[in-house]
Amino acid sequence: MKNEKLNTAKKPSVFMRVLVLAIFVLMGAGTLVLWAFSITKHNTQPVPELRVNIQKGQNVDELITKLEVDSIVHSHFGLLQGMPMSQVDVGAIQIAVNRHPAIQSCNVYMGVDGILNIDIQQRAPMFRVMNSDGSGFYVDTLGQAFSLLDRAVAYIPIVSVEGVMGAMEFPATKDYYDENTLALTYLDELIIFGNHMRKHAELKDWTEHVHLTAMGTIEVIPRIGSQVIDYGSIYNLEMKTKMLFQFYRSQLYITDLEKYSRINLNFENQVICEKRGMDLLPAPADSAAIRANDAPIALPNDLIPAAAQTVPQQQPQ
Repeated sequence: MKNEKLNTAKKPSVFMRVLVLAIFVLMGAGTLVLWAFSITKHNTQPVPELRVNIQKGQNVDELITKLEVDSIVHSHFGLLQGMPMSQVDVGAIQIAVNRHPAIQSCNVYMGVDGILNIDIQQRAPMFRVMNSDGSGFYVDTLGQAFSLLDRAVAYIPIVSVEGVMGAMEFPATKDYYDENTLALTYLDELIIFGNHMRKHAELKDWTEHVHLTAMGTIEVIPRIGSQVIDYGSIYNLEMKTKMLFQFYRSQLYITDLEKYSRINLNFENQVICEKRGMDLLPAPADSAAIRANDAPIALPNDLIPAAAQTVPQQQPQ
């Protein structure tokens, strides 16, 4: 008798479990049906807007506009506004937009509101290479080359080259480079010098353009004055730049520089100035011979006045 009562008590419990399980199964199935229906309805909704967001660094010229991005998308895929969301190929749009030379990276995605978003990171050009045959390209701050643009110009230092330099004449990444690295290409050296100019704003502001000679040496043409500043190779750039501006600060008037045609920074602790109209001759041993031959003047670095001083360096006549 007692066992029968226990069995009777268990039967409703099993029934309730089955009933609860069935309810949960029906609820899950209903949720899946509603979710599938909402997804289908969502994919058939038209794209309400194409939203372009372009990011660029501070003091970087605008090289691509939202109008250009709209034009790229329209020329490849037609008018997207009003098109069903399921028919928009987000991956293909990203590939097409990313082909623009001025774009460093691009991310295209569809928002839950149906808006097609295109987020762009623009390149930051560091200098422009101009070959002797008229061709050229830009190099950005990551050391990556990209072609010149039809609708925009970056106002950055120009590097003129004797000969023709290819845009891919260097590795894609240069994290391991330093000023003591051997066997660099000429373009590698220009990238190192470009980063040196970025580090020293005073030098960048002073530079009109940079010239790469056929021997691979670097010359700087200043904005003020008509001298050629001979940096030579990329080694000891910090010392050379420090000597250059110490020399400039030692000149009382900017017109004092006009008697020089060339400023050579390739000697340790010395700035060698070539007088205008004179050939560069080996420096004589004594000061009397220097005055007699009017040879280039050597200015020892340790004798150049500090920046706060305005007394010009006395030169032999």
